[in-house]
Amino acid sequence: VPMVTVDSEVFWRGNNPAATGHSYIDSGRLVIDAMSAESRAELRQLPNEMEQSRWFRRRALEFIEADPGAFVRLTIRKLFYFWWFSPQTGVLYPRLWLYGYQGYYLLVLFLSGFGLWSIARQSRRMCAQHGALLIVAFLVGLSGLQSFYYVEGRHRWAIEPLIIVLAGGSVAGLSRAVTTRWCNRVAASNIC
Repeated sequence: VPMVTVDSEVFWRGNNPAATGHSYIDSGRLVIDAMSAESRAELRQLPNEMEQSRWFRRRALEFIEADPGAFVRLTIRKLFYFWWFSPQTGVLYPRLWLYGYQGYYLLVLFLSGFGLWSIARQSRRMCAQHGALLIVAFLVGLSGLQSFYYVEGRHRWAIEPLIIVLAGGSVAGLSRAVTTRWCNRVAASNIC
């Protein structure tokens, strides 16, 4: 039976003494690079991928049991990184690309917030409110689940289309307001 065995390694990446919430400790060093030589040797001696997966899971759970406070702090940090950016975001790309993406993302967040506010104000449109609530529940649930592992900017890309859907509500509202204002001016000027 085909199985994915990287789940435990990904869980460990976000839950170990060297964890930052991201794959990188800094621009040149991965979290896995901080593993001790003895841990690497132990891992290499395991007979197969399934045993390696169990090793990573056991190590992550031992870390969580030994320091539950660190686990909670890391999880909160990873949740923040999911919705914003970590200090390691963009370490492999030119800074200008990161700044461009941050500008785009800020605009999308602003518009989606305004879109949610617009939908919430429309008490007559329960269908729209239920749809928005479903999208928000999905976004919160997925970001919470991802925060138990580790977070990189690419993990948010899967939900950005849904955030853009919410932003569409604000664009539609702004368009409607501008059109209404323009039509009112035209009607008031007796051009027609």
